[in-house]
Amino acid sequence: MPIPSYPKQYRAIGIIRGKYTPLEGKLTKGIMETREGQKCDTVILSRAISAIKNHVDVNKIQNWIVYPHKVRNGDQLYLQIVGICPDESHNIISEKGFKKDYFSIRGEVLYFNRKNEKVIVKIRFNRRIKGKKSRFFKLELKGIINNNSIHHFYDFDVVLNDSKLVIQQYIDLGLIAVNI
Repeated sequence: MPIPSYPKQYRAIGIIRGKYTPLEGKLTKGIMETREGQKCDTVILSRAISAIKNHVDVNKIQNWIVYPHKVRNGDQLYLQIVGICPDESHNIISEKGFKKDYFSIRGEVLYFNRKNEKVIVKIRFNRRIKGKKSRFFKLELKGIINNNSIHHFYDFDVVLNDSKLVIQQYIDLGLIAVNI
């Protein structure tokens, strides 16, 4: 995973070690089963289709580069496959101290509930279409952060545990500038 290009770059990307099983007759839609047996609905993004079709044995366990998302109006996590990475990349993450499937989440905290250990993070798409508002989505993380964190930009190290994105480490990068 590359280092962010600038200090407050939004992103939600991860590496999942697992097996992708396409639905019958559809390579681009399927189920990802992780090492712990967790199953997530998964799609392959168009930019990764030809590489996966021509160079990857989907019947083997691989290190998949994925974007995490939540199903609308539900707790179900689903993944978008953006690529595949060699085994060495996963070893680097293990050396960092993360034994499970790792995600780098960077965004603005919109909600925090200490009692429920619930953090909602807003992730903006970095590409802005001229004349349109920037698009975003929200991710729910499990864990505890500092109080008074609303509208602060955070860099989270997160692992997948029982279909929940669980905070392992974080850095508060400061308040988001508000346009008045």
